[in-house]
Amino acid sequence: MNDIARRRRDGSTQGGFTLIEVLVAILVFATGLLALAGLQLQTLRYGHSAGLRTVATMQAASLADMIRANKAFDYRELATAGSDAETPDTEVPDTGAAAADVPETEGGDTVAACFSEDGCTPGQMARLHLALWRESNKVLPSGDGAILLDDDGRYWIDIWWNERTDDSKPTHFITSLQP
Repeated sequence: MNDIARRRRDGSTQGGFTLIEVLVAILVFATGLLALAGLQLQTLRYGHSAGLRTVATMQAASLADMIRANKAFDYRELATAGSDAETPDTEVPDTGAAAADVPETEGGDTVAACFSEDGCTPGQMARLHLALWRESNKVLPSGDGAILLDDDGRYWIDIWWNERTDDSKPTHFITSLQP
């Protein structure tokens, strides 16, 4: 009797993979692929969130530069004062007159005045800057912003937006400015 026939009867050697081993290998491979897909999805979410925060940071810096450039106007007229300024992330503040979509003043159309030969007053320029800034905040999903004023005279620039489509609390980016 030859060695091959004897080994087959003894069962001492195996000549290939069993079906169970193949199924386990496929299961491990599929689990790894699902984990990689989940990791890729989280990376996309974090990248999107970082992009939104970058836009908010640039918007806040833009308004801070506008406030610094227009020293002739006291922005306290356009700021929301009181307890909302101390804790602006508790709820979306009511911006009052600063929330106007079209900046108008008692002297006429602010936009037209600021782009005419005569120019505009520092107050008209401030209202125009704020209206344009709030309009540009709309690049963020449900984005808006406000100038808040605390008791020490410090301005807080608050920008908020919804990162998710559900009705979750808005994300806030807040920075301070001491003029």
